[in-house]
Amino acid sequence: MIELSSDRKTLIIHQFSTYEEYMEEVRIVTERGLVADSSYGMNIRAPALRGDSDRLLMVEYESFIADVVGATATDDWTSLAAPRHRGMMNVAFLDGHVNSVHPDEVDPRVLALHNDLWRPQTDPKLEP
Repeated sequence: MIELSSDRKTLIIHQFSTYEEYMEEVRIVTERGLVADSSYGMNIRAPALRGDSDRLLMVEYESFIADVVGATATDDWTSLAAPRHRGMMNVAFLDGHVNSVHPDEVDPRVLALHNDLWRPQTDPKLEP
């Protein structure tokens, strides 16, 4: 189960398992500059995801924040996306489900994927 704290600054993953160990809980803090035990990056627009159950919340990533949403995004997807499972990566959605995907399937540089998977519905769509 994935839960976002009431202040919308901490993501809590209950009963998280990896290949190496099982953990009861993982906490990921979304404030820049804070340290957390994670190999996932949270969608920088996560606080604006309300009722966007089909939107990406977290991906396997080399930074705690995935700044890939909107015209002012600064991250380089190709260098920070972290497919660690034979070229595949785990992605978590706001509704709590997790999928294993190829990075190209969720690449925010592709406008349709950016607008449909990453962008909160309340944000403007990126146009070509």
